[in-house]
Amino acid sequence: MKRSSNWFKLRAIGWRKAGLLVKAFSVLLAYKSALFVFPFRYFITPHSTVRTNKPSVGQLNEVVWAVQVVSRRVPFGFTCLVQALSVRWLLRSHPAIELKIGVHKSETGQFTAHAWVEHNQQIIIGEQSDQAFTPILTWT
Repeated sequence: MKRSSNWFKLRAIGWRKAGLLVKAFSVLLAYKSALFVFPFRYFITPHSTVRTNKPSVGQLNEVVWAVQVVSRRVPFGFTCLVQALSVRWLLRSHPAIELKIGVHKSETGQFTAHAWVEHNQQIIIGEQSDQAFTPILTWT
């Protein structure tokens, strides 16, 4: 019974959003797999993409929504880095998209790292309100 209810939910969101979910899944899976094979520096090399399109708030929200939905529903362990890389790629033609990686050292000496994406200095995916991360890499 649960499968049919999921089918109805998928149909209810429309073909465009369903297609976006498929695209988000494909990109997330590609980055998850590629991170096992290639060193991280491979992903942050400059690309010749000319960014000229200005994203609408709706486009930004839909891409972030799709990545978050797939990340929550599919048990592949899509980390913050995989999600950030995927959002950046899905919004690659838009200006003012920045992927940031930051670090945090707790009072007990625990070292943690986190990745997030910003658009015009606003975090669109990867917000962590309980820890303050110091950016060590910004990739535009």
